[in-house]
Amino acid sequence: MIVTERAGELMLVTQPDHAALAGSLMNLWRSDGFPEHPRRQQLLHAIREHDSGWREADAAPRVDPVSGKPLTFNEISPEDRLRIWRRGVHRVAAEAPVVGLLVLKHALEIHPDYWNEAGWNELGEDFAELEEELLAVAGVTRSLIQNDYKFLELADTLSLGACGALGTDLVRSVSGRYRFELEVGRIALSPFPLAGATTLGIACRTLTKTTFESDAALAAELAVSTWSRLPVHVEPLDDR
Repeated sequence: MIVTERAGELMLVTQPDHAALAGSLMNLWRSDGFPEHPRRQQLLHAIREHDSGWREADAAPRVDPVSGKPLTFNEISPEDRLRIWRRGVHRVAAEAPVVGLLVLKHALEIHPDYWNEAGWNELGEDFAELEEELLAVAGVTRSLIQNDYKFLELADTLSLGACGALGTDLVRSVSGRYRFELEVGRIALSPFPLAGATTLGIACRTLTKTTFESDAALAAELAVSTWSRLPVHVEPLDDR
């Protein structure tokens, strides 16, 4: 779950909905040879589903017992992350081998400090075995997956910024040949990779209450909350 505090309220975005925004953005991508990429559909599938393992966890978010705030995706325990990534990678791998390889690559890339810890070592061995199986079935190489992964990595970063997962202040950075500015509801890029500026959207829920005494109290509040759609403006970055 992505949890952003804005104007005394909490905005909650699920990880799968963040991934859906990343997929919508890349579906409009017109640069880097992406429109004619031979695995474009598989890449879009991987981008849209890279956080599918979070589906169950985000359906029942937890509360930090100290702060009383909903736990964000980077605050949950390593044990819970183990279950999430095992579930997510195996889920998409069963659907499409190349998609499974890309999501597996993502899991390895975003948790570099975990892989020597108890449990993660076992998961690493599981993933290594699964990777060999998927490479054989898909008939692709690790270097090809590494090259394709840059699309997932960039889309993930841009979507996270627009959802507030990188902080509510303006974030400026560079990835590959792109310079970008990210803030809640805005993605600005240079050089601009879309045919024109556009507005996407992401499903979210807003809670006026910001702390909760228990997981059950948060669940009760979510049960009566309504879904809305946060506009996300995608526009050229003014380099002046």
